[in-house]
Amino acid sequence: MKLKLLKKDKTEYEFLISTIKTKTDTWQPNYNNGFILDGTKWYIKLINEKKEYEGTNDFPSNLKEVLSILESAFSKDKK
Repeated sequence: MKLKLLKKDKTEYEFLISTIKTKTDTWQPNYNNGFILDGTKWYIKLINEKKEYEGTNDFPSNLKEVLSILESAFSKDKK
């Protein structure tokens, strides 16, 4: 599935980037819970910030909030 950024003007785009940077600023690069052997893997890469975050069965406390912000900014292209 591809994600397409919904039409945003420069101010909206800059606000989106600033919000994501602020929300992820205290994140660790890796979140892993080795006691759970099946579950969820996730990965977020902020290209302009040269930062990558990932996890297996463990998450930063505000991951759902960040995903919600990203989902509202992108549309899903089922191609």
